[in-house]
Amino acid sequence: MDAHLSAPSATRTREALWWLWFAAATLVSFLALAWEAVTGGAWVGAQALTFGASVLALAVGTVSYLGVAAARGLLSVGWPGLAFPLMYGVFHFATLGRSVRGWYRPELMPLAWKLSVVCLLAWMAGYLLARGRARVRPRPQARHGRARLVPSDLERIAWLGTWVFALGVALAWLTFARLGLRNVFLSSYMESRELLSPLGGGALAYIFGIAKLLCVVGAVIASAAGAIGAARAVPNRVYGALLASYLLVLLLIGDRSEFSMVAFPVLLFHHSYVRRFTWRRALTLGGALFLLFGLTKAMRASKHIDDVRYLAETLVTVESLSQEMGFTLDTVIRSLAIVPSDFPYFYGSTYLQAIARALPNLTFTPRTWGFVSSQWINWETAPELAARGNALGFSIVAEAYINAGLVGAPVILLALGLAHGAAERSMAGPLVSPWRVMLFAIATIGLLMHVRNTVVLYIRMGLWMAAILAGVWLWFSLGRTLARREAPS
Repeated sequence: MDAHLSAPSATRTREALWWLWFAAATLVSFLALAWEAVTGGAWVGAQALTFGASVLALAVGTVSYLGVAAARGLLSVGWPGLAFPLMYGVFHFATLGRSVRGWYRPELMPLAWKLSVVCLLAWMAGYLLARGRARVRPRPQARHGRARLVPSDLERIAWLGTWVFALGVALAWLTFARLGLRNVFLSSYMESRELLSPLGGGALAYIFGIAKLLCVVGAVIASAAGAIGAARAVPNRVYGALLASYLLVLLLIGDRSEFSMVAFPVLLFHHSYVRRFTWRRALTLGGALFLLFGLTKAMRASKHIDDVRYLAETLVTVESLSQEMGFTLDTVIRSLAIVPSDFPYFYGSTYLQAIARALPNLTFTPRTWGFVSSQWINWETAPELAARGNALGFSIVAEAYINAGLVGAPVILLALGLAHGAAERSMAGPLVSPWRVMLFAIATIGLLMHVRNTVVLYIRMGLWMAAILAGVWLWFSLGRTLARREAPS
């Protein structure tokens, strides 16, 4: 009896110790950032010391974050709480600030690095505070409001998701056919990208954008309902065939972002509710995706078969892929360079304008109003690149900084962590709402995309996908209500 009672106490003690380490790391990272901001790196020796302290704080803070999760029984290879830190770390820390595109302010790299460390630790703190200890259980019971759902209900929801996915695939192929299959699949990546952009494809490009959203939402619905109800993240053959063919098409046109957004819910729900991935299987899958994305990058550079071998040998390397990832920290440096020296802080206006730009574009023409931070940083620091239609991308850290400065940026990331941790609780427990689980997956996809993109994409994409999900929820609810009324008493 005593041993039984001491186990929770020992677990809480370990968690408390990990929290102390995490708090110490956060404090060190904040002091390193404050020193850099106040002195501007005037003393080279002190700058090297504080930079090393920031790197150490990042390592200790990350290990402590994992330690708290392990003490709570949450840590696994497919734990959603790993996705954002991993994505964030890859794009902000992979190249130690050495990947740049032309214009560069090397003296600002330490400040950008230290700000990124503080922001990541702030997100982790918020996430852990809000996430709690409730664990995800395989094969939970499902509810719709206060009513329990039976397997046939979940099967129907899975089929609704399948038809949403099928509609998205059909619209995508309609777009390809109208633009010309040869033009889409046999041109280079930049040519096909321009063809599928609003300036090149016109209204058809907007239809393709809607098609991609439908496919992501369809994948979320079908995989969630299938995993909860039938212990299969691919619940039927129609969905399986559509999923495989669509992912192949995305690789052929080089759309790695959409590939990841569609594959993510399948992997998430399989791991959560069907069968957990082992670390060995996860590493194997990760290595396969690494090679697949590298080959896709080679195909994106050229559609001519003679060039694929040369490009694959050149581009399918860790250095090549990590260099592209490093451009995200570059946008943080660019933002630090021009705000507030050349432009005042935006004080939250980019987030408000992102909500406004989420309004449907009924004219199917390029918008000329509203602020988009990634376009702004392009034109201000890389006008020649922007004039050619290329983009630098952006960063969740840069977005927070231009709105709230060095002090406010970690606060914004803390708030995002709190919201995300609270939302993840919807997946835990013996009784779950599949709709809330789906909404969490959609929010996670949006958050992961925002790591290296403007907030406009995060908010607009999230709201639109949530609206599509709401439509499916309403369809199912009405059908269920009508079926009850027609049932004999």
